[in-house]
Amino acid sequence: MSLPIPYENEFVYSVVARYGMYRAFLSPKQLLDDVYRDRKVVATLDLPNHLDDVSNHFSRTGRYSTSELLYKHTLLPLYAPFVPDAIKNKAIKLMSMGGKSGVHVMLGVNASTVQSDSRFRYCPQCAKEALLSSKELFWRREWFFPSLSICSQHGSLRYLDVSNKSQRHAYLPASLLISDDLNRHHIQLKSPNFSLLKRVLEKAMSLLDLPHRTSPTFYQWTMFYKKLARDAGCTKGNNIASGLVFERIQSCFPNAVMAELGILDGIEKDTGWLRSIFRKHRKSFSYLQHLVVWEAFVPDLSIQEVFNCVDRLPKAEVKKQAGAVLAIFEQTPSNDVLMKRRQWTALLDNMGVIEARNKGGAALYAWLYRNDKSWLLALNSQMKRLQKTYENSRVD
Repeated sequence: MSLPIPYENEFVYSVVARYGMYRAFLSPKQLLDDVYRDRKVVATLDLPNHLDDVSNHFSRTGRYSTSELLYKHTLLPLYAPFVPDAIKNKAIKLMSMGGKSGVHVMLGVNASTVQSDSRFRYCPQCAKEALLSSKELFWRREWFFPSLSICSQHGSLRYLDVSNKSQRHAYLPASLLISDDLNRHHIQLKSPNFSLLKRVLEKAMSLLDLPHRTSPTFYQWTMFYKKLARDAGCTKGNNIASGLVFERIQSCFPNAVMAELGILDGIEKDTGWLRSIFRKHRKSFSYLQHLVVWEAFVPDLSIQEVFNCVDRLPKAEVKKQAGAVLAIFEQTPSNDVLMKRRQWTALLDNMGVIEARNKGGAALYAWLYRNDKSWLLALNSQMKRLQKTYENSRVD
């Protein structure tokens, strides 16, 4: 007996769990041995591994390649666009072939401020509709977005007391866990902020529909967010006006909404995620942080249009040519800049760069670094003093 055909947006975890229920395996290890030929596989809901083995079970259908399973039946599309290609491809390799667990660390899931409850959750109304149409239940991807636990049609999700991490090797089918809970009377409430949360959820679901694509570089993300701030008038000179950015976010997402999404803590700090995402990108940010900024700054752009804008930006900073150094000195600067240049040049005539900074030139250096950086660095590189060779006078 082969694995059952996956439903649309069904987790690979759920497919394997349904198969184990059909076969009535008494031990989780029996299921692992049958599907993977490996009894050490960990049952992972969001980012599973050994997907090559799962894909082999569908070879007769001509569908459900490893790539299709990755992008249509796991949560990889929530993370793949926001990490560099090298990391993404390494994560795909681990999820395809298996091996030691490390995908969550690699994609920044464990270190992210956006965390997800490990308990199983579901939408009671969607579950009832699934029972009428397909006569069985399954775990859907949209029920398990980190920090975003609503159904776009029916309201808040229902949490179960069972964690998907409670049994390391057991695949727990939705039919067994949800059926008893559905018999109880549940009032499915809608958050006062439901309409706003629904827009964020719809953008997250659009991320799941993105095909396999090249990830933007950190430089492209840096330039994109600078452009967002500049177009929205949230800049002061060449710098990002963090206060204006925060006001823009808060006008769209009140504190109560951000607290519900789990992104409020430390947001106003200098090291908070909101200021960091508008600075030079040295690390990845979660899907939810990106979506919140997009909803506040470019609400009318679709997910695909956002990525089209990012893709048009240069992938890396263009290096200056060798002849550009000479051009720096040929520019016509203002009188104020000329005066500062003469003062710094006079200091370098008598001492080296480090000594000049330590002996009264720190403020002058800082001013030139902010206002005339290219000239300053080019001059400093030419005026470096040779280090005095050390002589050991104790030895004849």
